[in-house]
Amino acid sequence: MAATTDGDPAQAAILHAVLREFAVDGISISSLIGHDLGTLRTGLPTAVVCHDYYPLWPVLHCDFGDGARRFDRDELERELAQAEIPFEARDADGWWSLRERYVATLLAAQPRIVVPTDTVRRNLLRLEPSLAALAPQVIAHGFRPWLFAPPAAPASRHGGKPRVLVLGRIQGGKGAELLREVIPALVARCDFHLLGAGSAGFDWFGRSGVDIELDYARDELPAHVARIAPDLALVAASVAETWSYTLSELQALRVPLLATAIGSLAERVVEGVNGWTVAARADAIVARVGALLDDPAALAAMRDRLSSVELRDSVQMAVDHAAALPLQARNGLPAAAAAPPLAMVVAEALAERAQAEARLVALQAELKTHAAWAGTMERQFRERSRWATQIEGELEHERATTGAELAKLRIEFEERTAWALKLNEEVALLRRLQGTLVGWWRPWRLASSQVHRTAWL
Repeated sequence: MAATTDGDPAQAAILHAVLREFAVDGISISSLIGHDLGTLRTGLPTAVVCHDYYPLWPVLHCDFGDGARRFDRDELERELAQAEIPFEARDADGWWSLRERYVATLLAAQPRIVVPTDTVRRNLLRLEPSLAALAPQVIAHGFRPWLFAPPAAPASRHGGKPRVLVLGRIQGGKGAELLREVIPALVARCDFHLLGAGSAGFDWFGRSGVDIELDYARDELPAHVARIAPDLALVAASVAETWSYTLSELQALRVPLLATAIGSLAERVVEGVNGWTVAARADAIVARVGALLDDPAALAAMRDRLSSVELRDSVQMAVDHAAALPLQARNGLPAAAAAPPLAMVVAEALAERAQAEARLVALQAELKTHAAWAGTMERQFRERSRWATQIEGELEHERATTGAELAKLRIEFEERTAWALKLNEEVALLRRLQGTLVGWWRPWRLASSQVHRTAWL
């Protein structure tokens, strides 16, 4: 099926059967992805909980707080041509038509609009000002307590380099885009631990100073964090989060955190009180992380402050949602379920087939990713092996060449030493001969001069 349909008969049949069989008194819509706009037209009390801005904008991950963006028809066409979206359709006309029908349905059906933060409310009304007529209500999400009590924070930190924890999925704007620059710039200063990074963590396998755990069970997170013992956590989102449960988990576990000042993070993190914020730029993050790691007293004080922070729990959230969607129970027992119509049977079969195909595609994609990563590792191993062999050969050649040169120089040195010694002996002999000749020449010259003088007289 399309991402969201309008008037699909199979969807209508399924929805009608569910409403009858379970005597539904109200509807809370968490997402319309994979559903039909008819879900808004049942006439039952309905709430739309905005975890994202779909279907007003099909690009789920972008900076909705950017005041310079218009989010109009022209911008939609430009973004659909280049942005990553989880939907096959990239027809701007189709998406804009769905947006207009969605807004018209909301204004006609008058459901309760619920948003988790005031940031989401402002962004929603900037995207579609007409929804102000529905008076969106802020109901913060709740935090479900841990299944087991978290271990006590270690009294002393580990030795060696500081550790920075990056928690949760990091694909695209959820962290990977900024971490590509941040980690290389800081890895000499601190170690990074990517916990629950998913497939996006493959890019960091084999990198010095980066530890990776792709997944974890939610209720095992306290034990993982206690084992890692991070000095600081980094939430490096470059797109607007509507809530961020990662933030809640880190605060619940008393981990000092630095988050980019974007989306709900900018609203929920109070500077210096329950964390710190920084501009969503790699250079700013690098500088701020370095400064915080150089101030262990500030990190310890933040850990102490977080121990007194009480997070709103899921029970409080449920109470607020119940008040926002008042229900009136139906009289009597629900009618016995009728035999499902053929359209419903067909729809269920098609849905199961689509789910199986989607799962197969996801598995194939994951296998391809693993294969690509393995290929990259093998290629790097071969390249490094070739490099090592080449270096060893060059060293052996240098050793052989150097040895031959040294032997040649040694022979030449010995030959020149022998020549110098011989020359020294010859010089000494010449000096002795010179002394003898001088001693003989002087008397001879005197006698010779007397002979010549007598002959002349």
